Order: sequence, then structure tokens, then C-alpha cells
Amino acid sequence: MAHVLNASLRRLTLLLLIVIVCLAGRDVGAQEKGEKQAPQPAEITKVLDSTERELKREPARLGKLNEYLKQLPNFRSWATKCIADTEKALAQTEEGFKSLGDPVKGETAAVVKKRAALEKEKAAAEKALATCRVIELRSAEFIDEINALKQSILAEQLLAKGPNLFVLLRENWQQPAIWIDASKEFIVEHSGLDKLTQVQWLMFVLVLALSAGASMVVRTALRNWEQHHEPGDVLSRQLLCALVTTFRHYAPSLLTSAAAALFLHFATSAFKPTPFLTLFAYGLPAVFVSMALIHLFLYTPLNLRGLRKISSDAGRALARRLKVLVLLIFIGYILFATILSQSLPEPALLVARAVYAAVLVLNLIWVIWLAGRLHGATRSLVIRILISALLLGMLSAEFLGYRNLSGYMLRTILGTLIALGLFALLSDLVSDAFDSLERGELRWQKKLRDKLGAKPGEHLPGVVWVRLLLSTALWVGLVVALIFVWQVPTAYVDIAAHYLLDGFKVGTVHIDPLRIVEAVLILALLLALNGWIRRRFEKKWLAKTRMDRGARESVATITGYVGVTIVLLIALSVAGMDFSNLAIIAGALSLGIGFGLQNIVNNFVSGLILLFERPVKTGDWIVVGGVEGYVKRISIRSTQIQTFDRADVIVPNSELVSGQVTNWMLHDMRGRVRVPVGVAYGSDTAAVKDVLLSVANEHPDVITDGILAPPPRVLFVRFGDSSLDFELRAHVRDVDRRMVVISDLNFAIDATFREKNIEIPFPQRDLHVKNLPGKHAPAPEQAPLEEVPHEDRNTKERDGGDT
Repeated sequence: MAHVLNASLRRLTLLLLIVIVCLAGRDVGAQEKGEKQAPQPAEITKVLDSTERELKREPARLGKLNEYLKQLPNFRSWATKCIADTEKALAQTEEGFKSLGDPVKGETAAVVKKRAALEKEKAAAEKALATCRVIELRSAEFIDEINALKQSILAEQLLAKGPNLFVLLRENWQQPAIWIDASKEFIVEHSGLDKLTQVQWLMFVLVLALSAGASMVVRTALRNWEQHHEPGDVLSRQLLCALVTTFRHYAPSLLTSAAAALFLHFATSAFKPTPFLTLFAYGLPAVFVSMALIHLFLYTPLNLRGLRKISSDAGRALARRLKVLVLLIFIGYILFATILSQSLPEPALLVARAVYAAVLVLNLIWVIWLAGRLHGATRSLVIRILISALLLGMLSAEFLGYRNLSGYMLRTILGTLIALGLFALLSDLVSDAFDSLERGELRWQKKLRDKLGAKPGEHLPGVVWVRLLLSTALWVGLVVALIFVWQVPTAYVDIAAHYLLDGFKVGTVHIDPLRIVEAVLILALLLALNGWIRRRFEKKWLAKTRMDRGARESVATITGYVGVTIVLLIALSVAGMDFSNLAIIAGALSLGIGFGLQNIVNNFVSGLILLFERPVKTGDWIVVGGVEGYVKRISIRSTQIQTFDRADVIVPNSELVSGQVTNWMLHDMRGRVRVPVGVAYGSDTAAVKDVLLSVANEHPDVITDGILAPPPRVLFVRFGDSSLDFELRAHVRDVDRRMVVISDLNFAIDATFREKNIEIPFPQRDLHVKNLPGKHAPAPEQAPLEEVPHEDRNTKERDGGDT
């Protein structure tokens, strides 16, 4: 035990040291970084003057202004910190003046010297404060001016108008030969067909043939693997089988296109610019990978949370349209992102762009409305109408000549849809993965649950925090992607980063979001660690001691609460909470306790009393008030009791401390049972006593030795109305089996009494008729019937009259 305890303590100490070193390293690193990169006021002022001159320049140079814009947020952050530090120094100087008091004649030389030093410090601090405030104001002003200038330039660029579609069609109609000439020039000069020698062409064909043959071999191997493996109900196995099926389906396309791209890359790497043929080959693997992913999630029967609602018909229709969309994006890449766009004349290129935009927008609208057919997406009608309207607006802008605006709208809409789709897919994958971990479906998951001490059906400790962290990371990733897609100005991103990293003030309170996030992370990790230590402490370490079960549970519970308190204090310290204000918080809590928290505090203190005194333990059979059952759980505020009907009753701890509680199992498990028995008058009482004692002594749960408890006894209680009343009293080893023992004794008594011909009476009534008229006599008034109690069937009593 000592070896296990020392090893566990070494691991815990090492983990805590790692956490402390990481936190200290972060603070020291941040401090060294701040000291290394801390600018000087003179340098900042020089850069600000240059920024001001650049803003007055006509026309303004955006490149130069962007360079200044990257530095201005840092200057403002430095100025904000400088103002806070300088104001603090001024406050300390004022405290020094207050401690010296007002100047008087005859002061000592030391006091005069100190007062002069304070005056000098105050003047320097006021000068530095003025400089910092000027830097902060100028930095904020220049940031706003540069952002406004950039916004105006961006607006001008977006609203710049070129020739509309009708003008372009007329120009192309008047010069039809430009398409033929451009095509010839492209094929001869830029296609790259002439860059390969005959030997290289033969090698290229050979590489394609070999990759096609290899893909067939791979498909055969994968098909054989599929025949011997079933997907089952486990998500990971379903995902593996779906990946194998998808790769088997697309293996020829993927392997051949990848081989072609690699061969052309090495064969044409010496040519600048890159030939069109090579660029075309670069895009093919991406096309087939995208189609394979669409096939994976919409064709294969994956049991993902978000895909369970997709029917096979709707999924296949959506997959076909998405594959067409992938091909259109590839065509757009070929037309507008390669050297082909430089070979076409501008009127031809703009017409091609308009036609491409029309086909792309119509296909996107088709995809959006196909997605509306999915189960659960019917409520998104307004969103689909809005997206369709935006796409049609983008197409109208393209036709009217506002091509910068249409390009921006298309990039924004497509990027937003892709970001939201990936976010939803990753969220479903993470959620399903953690649900599978909670259920323990795989072997490694079961081992992990056993290591962490989680029983089947119990929640895995710490999983909720990991799930929260990953969900937060996904949301942060979505926000970053949307910032990139929407092209949010860098200045706004820098401002947001400034508030996140350096914090902000709300009144006199400084809030540091990054420190709060770190505090939450540390809180999550340490709470999970505390739960693991508590369970291991209870099941591994305390189980090997001589403490009884109640003492072990109390020690483990108190240890858990102490650990939670320490974790909360550490998290609050990391978050930057000033513990000097705890007195104010304690005063507020005492006021709240005095008015509205009396019952809560009463139950809390009662819970501590229960944990220390242990009058009630988990598993005890108790009776409190009108509730009888087993103690299932003792917490700091209440106790959970499970009745014999399997109902859970929550009892406040104050009732267990201040009220009367019957505990059948307080100090030991022994208890007494009483079995009342009635026999008929005339029975042999000695024989009845012998039978009852024999039955009790023969039961294995009854204590008969007289050492641990008194032996069984039979008492002749009373002469009853219809029976001789006896009572069998016996002590049992386990009071938890009290009712079972009573039932067994009753069965045995009944069987033995039948064997010994000892009768057990039961209530009986005889009915007597006082007057019975003759057969031919006139019928007199009907005599009343008298009901006479007759409890003993062996003794008949008659009261006058005939039967």
C-alpha cells in the first residue's frame, strides 16, 4: 500500500509541478516579451508623426498606411498600460504627501529632502501621464482615420462599374474571330503540350497505365476486405467501412490523377510560368477528393447525428448536385486562376465570367433548395429564400458591370456556407465520438473507463469539460473562418485582440478575458483531476485501511469538498481576483445568510455534522419522519433515501440532525424480529413453545448461540378473544434481511403446525333465528335476525330459540 501511495503521490506532484511551471512560464514569457518589445515614447511619437504626414498625403498610399496600422494598436495598448501604471504611481506619491503632512517651518533636512523628491516624482509622473494620454488619443484617432479611409476606398472599389453584359455581347458579336485567335495562341504558346518530349509523353502514358493497374489491384483488395467486415452499430467501424467503400469506388480516379500531377510537376518544374497542362493536373486530385467526401457522407449509411435525418433519395440527389458544383468550381479555377485567363481578350473573358456566374449561381440555388428537402430543414425556408435572393443579387451585379461587388458577394456567400457546413459536420463528429466514449462501445474506451473508475452507465469523469473545450475551439474556429471570409478589416481584429489579450475595465474592475479562459481551463482540468483523486483515494487507498465503510465515505467526501475548494481558489487566483476583497464578500454573504440563506446554511452545517459524526451512513436502513428506506447518497446539503418502492426521497440534512431518526444499522447489522402467533383454545402450550423455538433455531440467519445476541424466546402474551396469543422473538445477523426472515419463519410455523395438528383460529360468526313459524300458520311479522359473534368454531353457543 505504501508503494502504491508513494507512486501516486509522485505522479500527482509531477503533474502539479508541470501545471505550475506552465503558468509561471507563461507569465515570465509574457513579462520578458513585454520588456523586450516595450517601445519608447520618443519612438512612438516619431511613428505617429509619420502616420499623420502620410494621412495628409494625396493620394494616400494604402501599403504604407497598413504598415502603420499594424503598429498603432500596440501603441494604444502600451499607452493604456502606461496610463494605469502612472496613475498608480501618482496615487502612491499623493499618499507620501499625506503621510508627510502640510509643510511647516522648522522641518528636518530629511523631511525637506523627502518632500522635494516627492515633488520631483510627481512632476515626472504628470509629464509621463500627459505623454501617454496624448499617445493613446493620437493612436485611437489615427486608427479611426485609416479605417475610414480604407472603408471609403473599398466602397469605391466595390461600386466601380465596368461594361455591362449587353455591351460585352455586342463587342464579341462584332469581333467573332477573337475567340479563334485566342484559342490558337493559347494552344500553341501556353497549353504546355509542346513542353514534353516524345519520350516524356511515352513515360506519361506508362505512368497512367501503371497507376490504373495499381488502382484495380487496390479495388480488388478492398472489395475482399469489405466481404469479411460488417459495419455494425459502432460509429468508428461504420466510418472505417464507409472510408474503404468510398476509396474503392474512387481509387482509379484518385490514384491516376495523383500520378499524373506528380509526373507533370517534375517534368515541367523548369518552365516558368507553370504550363496550363500541369495546373490542370494539379486540380484533378482535389476534384476527386471532394467528390469522394460527398460520396462518403451522403451515399454511405453513416450513423452520424446530423446524417440520420437524411433519406437515401434526398441524399443522392443532393450528392449529384454537389458533384456538379465541384466540377463548376474546378472549371472556374481553370478559367480564371490559370494562364488561360491571360490568353483571352478582356471582352471574351468578361462574357465567359458572366456565363460562368449564371451557371454557378443557378446550381448553388438548386443545391440550397435540395438541402431544404432534408428532414428537419423545412424550418429554414426564410434562410433559403434570403440566400437565393443574395445570389440572384450577386448575379445581377455581375450582369450590370459591378464585378468587384459580385465577386465579393460570391466569395462571402460560398465561404460562409462552407464554414457553416464544416462546423456542423465537425460538431456532429465530436458529439458522436464523445457519446460513444460515454457508452464505452470500443475496447480502448472500456479500458479507459476502467482506468478512470467509471461504472457502466455512469458518466465518464472530465468528459463534459473536454467536450466543452472542443466545442469552444470549434466555435472559435468558426469565428476566425468567418472573419477571414468576410474580410473584416485588420484594425477591428486588432482591437478585438487587444480587448481579449489586454482586457478592459468596467468601472473600477479590470476584466481580462484571456485570464478568465485560462481560469476555466485550469478549473476544468483540476476538477477532473480532483474527481479522479477522490475516487482513487476511496477505492484504492482507503479500502486497504481498517476504517469502516462509513468512515471511508466521510473521509472521501470531505477530501472531495476540500479539493473543490482549493481548485476554486486556484481558478479565481488565475482569473486575477483580488482576495483582499474577500472581507467585503464575506460581509455580503453574512447579510444574505441572515435574511434569506438560513435554511441553506443550516443544511450545509448539518451535512458537515453528518459527515463527521456519521450517525447515518450510505447503505443504512433508516426511518425519518414518514420516510423509510436505504441511504443512497449523503451530500453537503441533503441526503438521498431510496424507499422500498425504489422511489428516491430528498431529505434536507437539518431534519436528520434535529429530528428523530431510526437507524436499524447504526453500529452493527444485527436486529430483532417479532413473529406473533395465535393458537386455538385447548392447544398444548408447551408443544407450541417447543415448535416455535425449533423453527427459530433451524433458520440459518437467526442467532442462537447467545453470545452475539440473546437466543430466541417464546412469550405467552395474552388470552385473546378467540386464540391463545404467543410471540416469537429472535435476533438476526443481518437486519437488512429482516422481512425475509419473518416470511421464512411464518412459512415454517404454518407447515409445522399442520404437521403437529395445532390449529390456528380465525374469526367466525353464527347466525341464529329466534322464531321460526309453522308450515301452515299465518305468517306473523318477520322476526329480526340476530347476528351473534362466534369466534371459535369448536365452541357453539345458543341463546334461546331453535336452530
